[in-house]
Parts: sequence; C-alpha cells; structure tokens
Amino acid sequence: MNIFDIILLNKDNTIKFILYILIFLFLLLSVIGTIIKRFIKNKKIKKTIDVIIIIILLLAFIAAGTSRIIWLEKKMRNIKKHKQKKKMPVGMILLIIFLIWNVLKQAGTALSGHVSVDAGLLNYYNLSLLGNIFFFIIITLNILSIYAIFTKKKWGYKILISFFILNIVLIIFTYFLSISNTDLLKELAFKSRTERGLHTNAIEYLNPAVLGIISLLFSIFYLLLIYYVYKKKNYFLNHNANTNNPKRK
Repeated sequence: MNIFDIILLNKDNTIKFILYILIFLFLLLSVIGTIIKRFIKNKKIKKTIDVIIIIILLLAFIAAGTSRIIWLEKKMRNIKKHKQKKKMPVGMILLIIFLIWNVLKQAGTALSGHVSVDAGLLNYYNLSLLGNIFFFIIITLNILSIYAIFTKKKWGYKILISFFILNIVLIIFTYFLSISNTDLLKELAFKSRTERGLHTNAIEYLNPAVLGIISLLFSIFYLLLIYYVYKKKNYFLNHNANTNNPKRK
C-alpha cells in the first residue's frame, strides 16, 4: 500500500484538515509579514514584502477554494451514489479545458514570433536545443492527454501524470536559471511584456524570494492535478475493463 492509497482511505477528511491548516498558516504568515513591515524603513523591501503577502493570501484563497470544491464533490457523490456514473466528471472537463488552453497558448507563442522569458533564458545559456526537445515532448504529452481523456484510454492517467511531473521539473529548472541572473530575467520579462502590450510595473519586484514563491505555487498546482488524476484513474481503467469484459446476459 503506497502513500496515495493510505490518503485515499480517508481522503475527504484528511485533505480538508490539511487545507484548513494551510489556510491558517498562510493567514498567520500574512499577519507576521504585515507586522514585520512596520519595523522596516527600506521602501523596496516593504514593496517586496507586500508582493509576498499578496501571494500568500492568494495561496490561502486557493486552499479555501479547494476545500470548498472537495465539500461540493462529496455532496454530489452522496446525491448520486445510487446511480452509475456514465458522464465525464466535472474535474475531467475542467482538466480538458486547461489542457486545450495550454496547447493553444504554446502554439500561439510559437507562431507569434515573440521570444518568451523561458526561451530567452535557454538561449542565453546556449540551451535552446534542450528547450526545443522539452517543448516537443510537452506538446506531445499535452495532446495525448486530451486524446486519452476523451477516449478513456487505459494508459491515459500515466500520460497525464508524466505531463504534470515534466512541468514541475521545468518549473524547478527555470527557477534556478532565473535566480542565477535576475537582471537578465527582468530584461527578458520587460521585453516580452512590452511586445505584447502588457504592463511592466511588477517586474522590478522580481527577486529570488518572489520567484521561489511563484514556482512553489505552480508546483503545488501541478501536484494537486497529479493527485486528482491518480484518484480518478478508475475513470480510465474501469471503462477499458467494461469494454474488454462485457457482461453476458
């Protein structure tokens, strides 16, 4: 029995308890940050603390929203537990929307000719070939994931989990490239946002601490997706089992 199976035995109560603790910790950190800010005179540090507090509050909001979603999902299960679930779960529909949006975003970036911040970092360190390989693998896994959800392929959940893990690896890799030269990062971010007509006010606050929190936030997001897909793996497995072993009348 692995750790996922242990959590799934009491998944609703366990997850809600963890989320409540996270909400409390995030709110506590925001209060501590507000108190610390009063004793700091440096305006730049104060602005950095403000950005960190906003990100922490955003994390608390995500945790609260996730707790609410779990409660709603449990309520819907109790209402429909006597019925056989034939329709695609709402979570899978949202996941498909996210995956399609991600493909369109990546394709749009590639076709627009604009150099993204990540691509600029890879080019600066002569890692553009590695970046192209990662881009091809991610797009391939992304498209396969969409296909697997629609067709309920047995290997679908493995493809999805691989796709999310690869994204976490890229987030960590990009984070270390970013903090190794923050001036270059700010320059690339300014150029990228200017080309797309976006504001550049927040770029000056980019530093290792803020980048670390942002990377952590995205990593947590993908970890939650991994957990959800693992929990819903029967969506792929049961369909194939029923198809391969139909009941005899």
